[in-house]
Amino acid sequence: MTVSSSTIRTKEALPRARARAGGRLKACRRCHSRKVRCNGDSPCDSCRRSGKEDECDYATPQRRRTQATQHDAHVPNTASAHNGEVHSHEPRGDGPSNTSVNHHEARSNQGRVSLSRDPALLHGPWFVNMDVPYTPILVAESSDSAFATRFRQTISTSQQDHLPRVDFVSDEDILALSEAEYIWPSPARAHFLLDTALKRLGRTYHILLRNVVFEELEALNRSPASTDFLTKSKLLAAFAVGELYATRTRTADNAFPGLGYFAKATRILQISPERPVLGFIEVKLLLSFYSLCLNRRHSAYSLAGQAVRLAVVMGLHLEVPPAVLPDPALREHRRRLWWTAYTFDRMWSAKLGFPHAVSDDDITVDFPSDHLEQDDTTDSLHPSFFAARVSLARSASRIITSIYTRTSRDTRLSEKVQSVSRDLRVWMDKLPHDLKIDSADQYKMDPRACSLQLLFNQLLILATRPVLLHVLKTRIANPDSDIGVPKSALGLAEACVTCARHSYSLLTDKWTNGSLMLFDYFDTQYLFSSSIILAISSLWERDSSYLDRHRLECITGLLAQLKQNGNLPAAEFCQHTDAMLPLMADLESRLRAQPSRHATLNEPPTDYSLGGITLMEPFFQNLLAQPDAELQFIDQADFLDLDLGPLWPDMRV
Repeated sequence: MTVSSSTIRTKEALPRARARAGGRLKACRRCHSRKVRCNGDSPCDSCRRSGKEDECDYATPQRRRTQATQHDAHVPNTASAHNGEVHSHEPRGDGPSNTSVNHHEARSNQGRVSLSRDPALLHGPWFVNMDVPYTPILVAESSDSAFATRFRQTISTSQQDHLPRVDFVSDEDILALSEAEYIWPSPARAHFLLDTALKRLGRTYHILLRNVVFEELEALNRSPASTDFLTKSKLLAAFAVGELYATRTRTADNAFPGLGYFAKATRILQISPERPVLGFIEVKLLLSFYSLCLNRRHSAYSLAGQAVRLAVVMGLHLEVPPAVLPDPALREHRRRLWWTAYTFDRMWSAKLGFPHAVSDDDITVDFPSDHLEQDDTTDSLHPSFFAARVSLARSASRIITSIYTRTSRDTRLSEKVQSVSRDLRVWMDKLPHDLKIDSADQYKMDPRACSLQLLFNQLLILATRPVLLHVLKTRIANPDSDIGVPKSALGLAEACVTCARHSYSLLTDKWTNGSLMLFDYFDTQYLFSSSIILAISSLWERDSSYLDRHRLECITGLLAQLKQNGNLPAAEFCQHTDAMLPLMADLESRLRAQPSRHATLNEPPTDYSLGGITLMEPFFQNLLAQPDAELQFIDQADFLDLDLGPLWPDMRV
């Protein structure tokens, strides 16, 4: 079965959200006021059954106009500012579509939604109208896609609309696969998939105990009928992850690897347990991880939150005394499972900009220790690495809460940036020596150190990229002057660019040595996040800006290859990069038209090498130790608004 590019509709909402015909909406006034289904006939079935045929009439939509073209037409700022209109295209029919949707077709199907510039709404949430009744889609400012939109809005002279996420596996496809017949893998294939899942996940997370899960697999092979539903669901979810990482090329039928196993595991585990056991949490985490690779980020976030809440019900967030639970290996498994669920919840929340499930004040369980036998661990995950990654996940949550939320007005933004910098500095100071990167070659040999470096880079990018975008905006407004850009701002912006360059170096090394997996979400996201920063840097005229343009071209090429091979997050991100590049070319043309710019724009490259920037470099040490007084310039500008209001859809229809 092919994977479709969903239009974010539930199965029930699809018939009600069909294309408009004859200038009227497919819902009569009576059904709309009663919030019941309407088939769009005249009279509709609901009114006919109620004997209210004379009351069945249809309203003509107000203040809604269609864009002139599918791809290039944009709403003028003045019209949007005056009316706060929402512009959208209706989707096509509900026939099956290909896994990798061409971005032109996706944007044609879904449309783009213009921003409201009502000053009263400047500090409100950002919603996108996807033509699903009463279901606007929340877009958080901290997400990479939202930042890509803000970047396009900054460099463009015309209105730029947010590109909705449409490249993910639909609910309908998963439901259909869950009801279809499937073949349990052969014992050898099952062993291979399970081993692959354990080894890949075990590099950074702890979910399953190797000995236990292989014993469960052997018991199922001996007597399938006697295996309980939870064990079957756990094994199917692990098979899905294993097939995801075992697949190195696009399948002949364009099916997403492991999707059948995932769908069946989801269907088996339909209940919310009243007395949960560890197996429920393990399955939720496996399904959450796989959902992220399907680009179903909302589902992944929900599943991670469910895992955390089930863990709270079981008391995993509390330290269990030996008198209550004598087995030290089981106590250690509970600890590690809790901190994995915690990490999933915090990291997924940071990717979406959503709240996390549990407060740190409620957690008293210890960090992992060495109380697991070597054979019981998924891949000998060291406790020090576990603790370091958990600390970064906690820092990610604090970055979102302090920098990207507007709930607290008591603390200045400069103090928030300083607090985030202090957290990262403390994390580096506490990093164990065996995880510190002191040479340019160590991260190439140790995937765990590379994982920490990439995550650290992403967090520093997340914390500093609003400043970088503000610097670019200031440079565009005053191209021949540095007025309004203090050295401290330039330092933060340069740190953001340096992290993006370093991530580029790490990721291209992974691509070269074959360790970058085709369907992995995280490396794909890091590529896209770095591409936006390198795009900004290429427009910020310095000696190395020309090199960043070539790095950007390399990343866009890698993303395109991932998209062509069925990577769904890459398909989404390519929409944004494809929209960015023409606008960058237009801006460069405008800059070239200024005589004073000819001498500095696009200097030829001199050195493509990238020095080994590590977590312990003095560059980062000095950056994170900046005094608060040097950062107070941030309070004079609202980096999150950039003079652009949030999106409020017209929900009257």
